[in-house]
Amino acid sequence: MKTIAVDLDDTLNDFEATLQQAEFPHEESYGLPAEVFARYLPRVRSGSVDDGDLTTTEYSTFRVRLHERCYRLAKANQGGVEFMRWLRLNHWRIVICTQRDLRRVKDDTKKWLDDQGIPFDYLFMAGNKIVFCNIWGITHLVDDHAFNIVHGKRYNVNVYYPIMEKHRGLDPQGARGFTRFDEVKEWIERDPGDRVLTATDKTPLQAAETALVSSRIDLLKEFYRGLPKDRVKVEIHRHGFPFLESLLSDGASLEYGELTLSELLHKYKLSQVSHRRMDDLLRLHVEKGCNVCLYFDDQASSLFCLNLDNNHKTDNTVLIPEMELAVRVLRELMEKLGCEPLIIASGRGYHVWGRLERAVDNGRLHDFMMRLLVRTMMALHENGHDYHKVKSSIYPDKRIRDTASLRLFGSNHVKTKRFSAVLGRDGLLDEPGSWEYFKAYLETKTFLTGEFEKAYAAAMAQPPAAAKYMIPVSPE
Repeated sequence: MKTIAVDLDDTLNDFEATLQQAEFPHEESYGLPAEVFARYLPRVRSGSVDDGDLTTTEYSTFRVRLHERCYRLAKANQGGVEFMRWLRLNHWRIVICTQRDLRRVKDDTKKWLDDQGIPFDYLFMAGNKIVFCNIWGITHLVDDHAFNIVHGKRYNVNVYYPIMEKHRGLDPQGARGFTRFDEVKEWIERDPGDRVLTATDKTPLQAAETALVSSRIDLLKEFYRGLPKDRVKVEIHRHGFPFLESLLSDGASLEYGELTLSELLHKYKLSQVSHRRMDDLLRLHVEKGCNVCLYFDDQASSLFCLNLDNNHKTDNTVLIPEMELAVRVLRELMEKLGCEPLIIASGRGYHVWGRLERAVDNGRLHDFMMRLLVRTMMALHENGHDYHKVKSSIYPDKRIRDTASLRLFGSNHVKTKRFSAVLGRDGLLDEPGSWEYFKAYLETKTFLTGEFEKAYAAAMAQPPAAAKYMIPVSPE
């Protein structure tokens, strides 16, 4: 099928002009004093990024929020809108391919596209669009970024770019610049560029289960029964349109896809997932063929999780001293409140779970976990550590509702290739020991309603700590 990938920002809209020219008054929602806001705004407009080694900082969070506002305010390129409608009328498969963080702005992006009447089939985020197009067999890419212009031809991707001042002096290396989208129509009509990949993935998701796999799937279903099962994020190395069609064949919808910069790892956020498809994915998860990540209910939950991550850009899978202290303090705090946690190793730190007998209002869970996390960050500070080195977040959290998901226990982490082991008192357990601990925790450590109410009252009786110890939320 004829397929084309099209960029959003500064291709279908005027993002950069909006960033430079729109008025952005100081608002409390930015979480910054007016003087800090005034200092950060010109930095964002100049394209400045943090030079340090931390992934999430006050400035990086502000930059993300300002960009998100520009996504909503940006005006459409009418020639681009007409081009996209022409593609639909001429039976092209249309992939919107962007570097936006669709975990955060998927809804805003889809609304903007719908408001402009722009048709598309799939929405993908990709740090390297040339790699994405190459491995998915997409021959045509419309994009303004210099990297894609320069490198597309070498990897059999025809790149077409709207000519701008920033392209002055750029050697296009075979890419074609245009001033009117009608030019692109002429080029792609001459060469539709259908390409059949030699290694398309048609392996079915369904397969027979062993008794051991089946029993472990049952444990996962019981432990995570409080989480919605109609939406899921799947992390897997398999890709391509035949695989995607197989993934969606049971009625599921792709909200967005992602190609990460880690070993061609793909992430697919699915909605309207059937019970049968979820069973297929859980089996694949237990068999270490993918990672299944679930989202939390909007209103109440019988599970809660405190997520501690190494906040460095480099070597962020290393167990740093701050992480060791943080997870130890958090365990002690929860145990003093009568709530023994289930601590599971993640890619960059730990997931600290609590399981409740019944669902509790998310607002109460949020307040309870915030008290625990702030006291944990205070302990780091009081022991001479930089608490910024640990990125902390809580689930459920209304700020990241339907944005951030958590990986389930019971599989190898797709990036590190290490099993998601349970952290016991004497260190990480091996795989069989982790499954035994997980089963025992499920059977004996569920937090009764009365016990939670006592723990909640005790936590809330503590004086509220300064919000400065909380690092801004960044979705996984």
